[in-house]
Amino acid sequence: MASSLESEAAFVDRASKIGVEEWIVDRLKAMQLATFGNFAFAVAYSPQSANDTMFKEFVADLLQAEPDASQLATLRRLFFECQSSGRCSKPC
Repeated sequence: MASSLESEAAFVDRASKIGVEEWIVDRLKAMQLATFGNFAFAVAYSPQSANDTMFKEFVADLLQAEPDASQLATLRRLFFECQSSGRCSKPC
């Protein structure tokens, strides 16, 4: 389990499979957030929360611009998967 949580290769592969743009993955790498474990705790936001302002602000800072709907959706999905116990304990 720990190796999957800390595997940059597994994270990058999953991000690519769900449509996260390569330049965004590169920014996550540069910020040392390109593992399931690190991205899951990059922002104090819960996907079950009704207010996603913190996540949107985090993504805007990451992208250095307002995200479009597709970017926001794929990063939300990746964040959710990073926080889910099933994603962290099984290879993608």
